[in-house]
Amino acid sequence: MPMDRRPSRHSPRPCLAKGTDLAGLTQWQCHRLATILNNRPRKRLGYRTPNEVDDSRPVVALQS
Repeated sequence: MPMDRRPSRHSPRPCLAKGTDLAGLTQWQCHRLATILNNRPRKRLGYRTPNEVDDSRPVVALQS
């Protein structure tokens, strides 16, 4: 059975099977999944993580 196997560390879906209904996830589970995905290096980002790319963007101060 595919669900009996532990997912690969490099799997595109580290915690969820394809077609999983995300409505059943708790807030903590959503946060954990986002953390895992946003800290995974991506080839299209030059093997940087999405968090690294986002952190390298300049911060713009808003004036009121």
